[in-house]
Amino acid sequence: MMMLGSEGHRLHVHQWLSPANIKDDLSNHESECMDGSCHWAFQTHALKTFLKSNNETEYLRIGGTPGSGKSTLTAVIISYLMRDKDCHVLYFFCNGTDESKKHPVHVFCTLLSQLLAADGSSQLFAWVNDLRLQSGKQHAESFAVLKDAFQYALINGRK
Repeated sequence: MMMLGSEGHRLHVHQWLSPANIKDDLSNHESECMDGSCHWAFQTHALKTFLKSNNETEYLRIGGTPGSGKSTLTAVIISYLMRDKDCHVLYFFCNGTDESKKHPVHVFCTLLSQLLAADGSSQLFAWVNDLRLQSGKQHAESFAVLKDAFQYALINGRK
């Protein structure tokens, strides 16, 4: 495994993954929520159970029809978790009209990028950099490789 000592390697990994700009997405969706309009969700059984869970790998599924406010509600919940609960949250806002946000490969690239940023260790970066070099591609495009890399990072990150 190649050890990473330079920021250049991290830059190459970041460019290979080309993650979506999730912070702007989060801010844009959260700004669509009028003050207090999403507070009802915090009273639901599903969200209360989710918030009380001590399981570090807990997930919450939010479903609904297009335009029903799923992304806005999700942004409010994510911001609450990061701000008030000091949690690390992996997230991605899919968008069927945005070519860079509608394919599973983009989801895994962005989530893997978030895990790398949170991990901070050079070992995980080195492992992903090896994948980048083995791919021979300028940008990550293999769903199978990215899915495996994401699973590996979940298991082996932050150790």
